[in-house]
Amino acid sequence: MIIGNGLLASEFSDLEEINSIVIFASGVSNSLETNNAEFKREEQLITKTINKYKNCLFVYFSTCSINDNTINQRPYVLHKLKMEDLIINSAENYLVLRLSHIVGKGGNENTIFNYLVNAIKNNSNIHLWKNASRNILDIEDMGKVVREIIKSGTKNTILNIANPNSYPVNEIVNRIEKYLQKTANLTMIEKGSHISIEINETMPYIQNLSKDFSINYIDELLRKYH
Repeated sequence: MIIGNGLLASEFSDLEEINSIVIFASGVSNSLETNNAEFKREEQLITKTINKYKNCLFVYFSTCSINDNTINQRPYVLHKLKMEDLIINSAENYLVLRLSHIVGKGGNENTIFNYLVNAIKNNSNIHLWKNASRNILDIEDMGKVVREIIKSGTKNTILNIANPNSYPVNEIVNRIEKYLQKTANLTMIEKGSHISIEINETMPYIQNLSKDFSINYIDELLRKYH
């Protein structure tokens, strides 16, 4: 059963008819969101869904940004933490999956990858955090990992699903510039830090993807989605 109709919901559309699983993909998608009404909407829908499908495995997508000290006080991240607590305390069977920056066809234009590609295409000024890195993961790779975790019977836990590597944002920009054959309009800001995401529990599933997670992964995403 799928709750939602966006990028994440589309990825798991094949699970729609499985009545023992609820894929909750109707959360706030904009990490820059500050409107409390949007956060409240998600909270109410989570509560309603858990109460309606008490015997199902409730799968919720949170964010790895919870562990990023440069942005984890943003309203969106604090909201995700609150929703995690709500689910842990009210769902009989759950999986809370913290995702890194997901890239797919379409989706939220405010995600870091789409934002950088569109800004460079349009020659918009980019305020680039000089010391920052970002963890980027293909939605199809994420989907394969999630399906294997569900299949394994794992439940009632919080797991990080992320790329084994986080890339310096200037390297991501360089790859996009090369691919688009355009020069980015950059303003460098002395901010940011390297992101390190603990994925020991999910690493076996990620390794089974047999992917090249070097900086070449960015080139693959550009060819695939842009």
